[in-house]
Amino acid sequence: MGLLDDLKLNDAASNDAGRTEREMMGGGLPEEGIHHAVFNGHREGSTPNTGSRYRELTFVILAGPSKGMSVKETVWLPNGEDATKDEKKTQRLRLFCHRLGLLKKTERTVTENGKQVKKSVYEPVEGKMDLVQCTGAEVLVDVQHEEDVVEKDGKTKKYKRAKLTYEGVIPLDDKRGEKVPRGNPADVANGMLAAPSNSAGGGGPVSPPATAGKGSRDFSDLM
Repeated sequence: MGLLDDLKLNDAASNDAGRTEREMMGGGLPEEGIHHAVFNGHREGSTPNTGSRYRELTFVILAGPSKGMSVKETVWLPNGEDATKDEKKTQRLRLFCHRLGLLKKTERTVTENGKQVKKSVYEPVEGKMDLVQCTGAEVLVDVQHEEDVVEKDGKTKKYKRAKLTYEGVIPLDDKRGEKVPRGNPADVANGMLAAPSNSAGGGGPVSPPATAGKGSRDFSDLM
Protein backbone atom coordinates (compact mmCIF):
# COMPACT_ATOMS: atom_id res chain seq x y z
CA MET A 1 0.00 0.00 0.00
CA GLY A 2 1.43 3.37 -1.06
CA LEU A 3 1.27 6.80 0.53
CA LEU A 4 -1.65 7.91 -1.61
CA ASP A 5 -3.65 4.92 -0.36
CA ASP A 6 -2.84 5.85 3.25
CA LEU A 7 -4.04 9.42 2.64
CA LYS A 8 -7.55 8.09 1.83
CA LEU A 9 -8.22 10.89 -0.63
CA ASN A 10 -11.29 9.09 -1.94
CA ASP A 11 -12.99 9.31 1.47
CA ALA A 12 -15.47 12.13 0.82
CA ALA A 13 -16.38 12.41 4.51
CA SER A 14 -12.86 13.02 5.82
CA ASN A 15 -11.13 14.67 2.84
CA ASP A 16 -11.87 18.27 3.78
CA ALA A 17 -8.84 20.56 3.44
CA GLY A 18 -10.52 23.44 5.26
CA ARG A 19 -11.42 21.31 8.25
CA THR A 20 -7.94 19.77 8.39
CA GLU A 21 -6.29 23.20 8.48
CA ARG A 22 -8.69 24.50 11.14
CA GLU A 23 -8.08 21.47 13.36
CA MET A 24 -4.30 21.68 13.06
CA MET A 25 -4.31 25.41 13.85
CA GLY A 26 -6.38 24.76 16.96
CA GLY A 27 -4.33 21.80 18.12
CA GLY A 28 -7.07 19.42 17.02
CA LEU A 29 -9.58 20.92 19.45
CA PRO A 30 -12.87 22.70 18.76
CA GLU A 31 -12.88 26.36 19.71
CA GLU A 32 -14.05 27.41 23.15
CA GLY A 33 -17.53 28.86 23.36
CA ILE A 34 -21.05 27.95 22.30
CA HIS A 35 -21.65 25.84 19.19
CA HIS A 36 -24.62 24.38 17.32
CA ALA A 37 -24.21 20.62 17.59
CA VAL A 38 -25.96 17.30 17.23
CA PHE A 39 -25.94 14.51 19.82
CA ASN A 40 -24.16 11.67 18.06
CA GLY A 41 -24.54 8.85 20.57
CA HIS A 42 -23.00 7.65 23.82
CA ARG A 43 -21.34 4.71 25.48
CA GLU A 44 -21.50 3.32 28.99
CA GLY A 45 -18.51 2.35 31.09
CA SER A 46 -16.90 2.26 34.51
CA THR A 47 -13.50 3.13 35.92
CA PRO A 48 -11.24 0.11 36.51
CA ASN A 49 -10.08 1.15 39.98
CA THR A 50 -13.24 2.40 41.68
CA GLY A 51 -15.98 0.98 39.49
CA SER A 52 -17.55 4.45 39.16
CA ARG A 53 -20.10 4.30 36.34
CA TYR A 54 -20.43 6.92 33.63
CA ARG A 55 -21.98 7.70 30.28
CA GLU A 56 -19.70 9.32 27.72
CA LEU A 57 -21.71 11.53 25.37
CA THR A 58 -20.49 12.57 21.91
CA PHE A 59 -21.51 15.77 20.12
CA VAL A 60 -20.59 16.83 16.58
CA ILE A 61 -20.36 20.55 15.86
CA LEU A 62 -22.45 21.56 12.86
CA ALA A 63 -21.25 25.04 11.92
CA GLY A 64 -18.59 27.68 12.42
CA PRO A 65 -14.79 27.33 12.45
CA SER A 66 -15.03 24.04 14.39
CA LYS A 67 -17.57 22.48 11.99
CA GLY A 68 -17.24 18.71 11.82
CA MET A 69 -15.26 18.38 15.04
CA SER A 70 -16.52 16.31 17.93
CA VAL A 71 -16.41 16.82 21.68
CA LYS A 72 -17.02 14.17 24.31
CA GLU A 73 -18.37 14.68 27.80
CA THR A 74 -18.50 12.23 30.68
CA VAL A 75 -21.57 12.29 32.90
CA TRP A 76 -20.97 10.37 36.12
CA LEU A 77 -23.70 8.22 37.63
CA PRO A 78 -24.60 7.84 41.34
CA ASN A 79 -22.71 5.06 43.10
CA GLY A 80 -24.29 5.12 46.57
CA GLU A 81 -21.11 6.07 48.41
CA ASP A 82 -21.84 9.73 49.15
CA ALA A 83 -25.35 11.21 49.21
CA THR A 84 -24.18 14.76 48.47
CA LYS A 85 -22.07 13.71 45.49
CA ASP A 86 -24.84 11.44 44.22
CA GLU A 87 -27.29 14.34 44.33
CA LYS A 88 -24.97 16.47 42.17
CA LYS A 89 -24.51 13.64 39.69
CA THR A 90 -28.24 13.01 39.46
CA GLN A 91 -29.06 16.69 38.93
CA ARG A 92 -26.54 17.05 36.10
CA LEU A 93 -27.71 13.83 34.48
CA ARG A 94 -31.33 15.02 34.64
CA LEU A 95 -30.43 18.34 33.04
CA PHE A 96 -28.62 16.65 30.15
CA CYS A 97 -31.42 14.13 29.62
CA HIS A 98 -34.04 16.88 29.56
CA ARG A 99 -32.18 19.02 27.05
CA LEU A 100 -31.48 16.02 24.83
CA GLY A 101 -35.16 15.11 24.75
CA LEU A 102 -35.36 12.07 27.00
CA LEU A 103 -37.22 13.94 29.76
CA LYS A 104 -39.90 16.62 29.77
CA LYS A 105 -41.03 19.07 32.46
CA THR A 106 -44.52 18.73 33.93
CA GLU A 107 -46.32 20.93 36.46
CA ARG A 108 -47.50 18.95 39.50
CA THR A 109 -48.94 19.57 42.93
CA VAL A 110 -46.88 17.82 45.57
CA THR A 111 -46.75 17.74 49.36
CA GLU A 112 -43.70 19.36 50.95
CA ASN A 113 -43.43 19.90 54.71
CA GLY A 114 -47.14 19.20 55.06
CA LYS A 115 -48.14 21.80 52.47
CA GLN A 116 -49.47 21.45 48.93
CA VAL A 117 -47.19 23.24 46.48
CA LYS A 118 -46.98 23.41 42.71
CA LYS A 119 -43.65 22.62 41.13
CA SER A 120 -42.12 21.59 37.84
CA VAL A 121 -40.83 18.00 37.76
CA TYR A 122 -39.04 15.87 35.17
CA GLU A 123 -40.85 12.95 33.54
CA PRO A 124 -39.90 10.59 30.71
CA VAL A 125 -41.04 11.57 27.24
CA GLU A 126 -43.60 9.07 26.01
CA GLY A 127 -41.96 6.17 24.21
CA LYS A 128 -38.41 7.02 25.31
CA MET A 129 -36.39 5.03 27.84
CA ASP A 130 -32.72 5.69 27.07
CA LEU A 131 -30.39 8.25 25.54
CA VAL A 132 -29.88 6.10 22.47
CA GLN A 133 -33.35 7.24 21.42
CA CYS A 134 -32.15 10.85 21.52
CA THR A 135 -29.36 10.37 18.97
CA GLY A 136 -29.65 13.14 16.39
CA ALA A 137 -31.02 15.72 18.81
CA GLU A 138 -29.92 19.29 18.03
CA VAL A 139 -28.60 21.38 20.92
CA LEU A 140 -26.12 24.09 21.74
CA VAL A 141 -22.97 22.97 23.53
CA ASP A 142 -20.67 25.18 25.60
CA VAL A 143 -17.08 24.05 25.05
CA GLN A 144 -14.06 24.87 27.17
CA HIS A 145 -10.42 23.78 27.10
CA GLU A 146 -8.79 22.25 30.12
CA GLU A 147 -5.23 21.19 30.82
CA ASP A 148 -4.62 17.66 32.05
CA VAL A 149 -1.45 16.39 33.68
CA VAL A 150 -0.40 12.77 33.23
CA GLU A 151 2.35 11.07 35.21
CA LYS A 152 4.01 8.14 33.41
CA ASP A 153 7.40 6.48 33.89
CA GLY A 154 8.48 9.28 36.19
CA LYS A 155 7.71 11.93 33.61
CA THR A 156 5.02 14.60 33.64
CA LYS A 157 3.15 15.37 30.45
CA LYS A 158 0.65 18.18 30.00
CA TYR A 159 -1.97 18.34 27.28
CA LYS A 160 -5.19 20.18 26.56
CA ARG A 161 -8.54 18.61 25.91
CA ALA A 162 -11.96 19.93 25.01
CA LYS A 163 -14.89 19.32 27.32
CA LEU A 164 -18.23 20.85 28.12
CA THR A 165 -18.80 23.36 30.88
CA TYR A 166 -20.74 22.17 33.93
CA GLU A 167 -24.06 23.18 32.34
CA GLY A 168 -22.73 21.96 29.02
CA VAL A 169 -25.88 21.41 26.97
CA ILE A 170 -28.02 24.48 26.20
CA PRO A 171 -31.47 24.65 24.55
CA LEU A 172 -31.51 25.75 20.89
CA ASP A 173 -33.69 28.77 21.64
CA ASP A 174 -31.52 30.07 24.49
CA LYS A 175 -30.59 33.75 24.08
CA ARG A 176 -26.92 32.89 24.51
CA GLY A 177 -27.05 31.16 21.12
CA GLU A 178 -28.68 33.94 19.12
CA LYS A 179 -25.49 34.71 17.16
CA VAL A 180 -24.19 31.14 16.99
CA PRO A 181 -23.87 29.84 13.38
CA ARG A 182 -26.32 27.04 12.57
CA GLY A 183 -25.71 23.95 10.45
CA ASN A 184 -27.58 20.97 9.08
CA PRO A 185 -27.79 17.87 11.34
CA ALA A 186 -28.49 15.75 8.26
CA ASP A 187 -24.83 16.21 7.33
CA VAL A 188 -23.87 13.93 10.23
CA ALA A 189 -26.42 11.28 9.30
CA ASN A 190 -25.19 11.39 5.70
CA GLY A 191 -21.55 10.99 6.74
CA MET A 192 -20.56 14.46 5.58
CA LEU A 193 -19.30 15.47 9.03
CA ALA A 194 -17.52 12.32 10.12
CA ALA A 195 -15.14 13.90 12.60
CA PRO A 196 -12.23 11.78 13.89
CA SER A 197 -13.05 9.97 17.13
CA ASN A 198 -10.05 11.56 18.83
CA SER A 199 -10.76 15.15 17.78
CA ALA A 200 -11.56 16.13 21.35
CA GLY A 201 -8.88 14.22 23.20
CA GLY A 202 -9.38 10.54 22.52
CA GLY A 203 -12.05 7.88 22.52
CA GLY A 204 -11.41 6.57 26.03
CA PRO A 205 -13.23 7.60 29.20
CA VAL A 206 -12.78 11.29 29.86
CA SER A 207 -11.88 11.39 33.54
CA PRO A 208 -12.27 14.72 35.35
CA PRO A 209 -8.94 16.21 36.45
CA ALA A 210 -8.08 16.67 40.09
CA THR A 211 -8.04 20.44 39.68
CA ALA A 212 -9.93 22.70 37.33
CA GLY A 213 -8.59 25.50 35.19
CA LYS A 214 -9.51 29.13 35.70
CA GLY A 215 -13.18 29.77 35.04
CA SER A 216 -14.12 26.10 34.91
CA ARG A 217 -15.90 23.71 37.23
CA ASP A 218 -14.06 20.89 39.01
CA PHE A 219 -15.78 17.55 38.34
CA SER A 220 -13.51 15.48 40.59
CA ASP A 221 -16.08 15.51 43.40
CA LEU A 222 -18.61 13.80 41.13
CA MET A 223 -16.58 10.64 40.55
